[in-house]
Amino acid sequence: MISGFEISSIEKDGRVFNDSETVFTIDKGTGMVSVKNNTSLKAGIYTLTLQANTTNAQKVITTLSLGLQ
Repeated sequence: MISGFEISSIEKDGRVFNDSETVFTIDKGTGMVSVKNNTSLKAGIYTLTLQANTTNAQKVITTLSLGLQ
């Protein structure tokens, strides 16, 4: 059973992206990812590594990519 979700890392074009403005968020209960309306994101491919934590201490990891022009 899933106990929560988190964003474990974010990259832009293959490099670490420091999300200091918390542009990307995840609902810890549902896993829904949101992107804040802003003007700080630049064109490129943003790759988020998402992690689902289970009640028996296992982790399920997947990636989500967002391309901006």
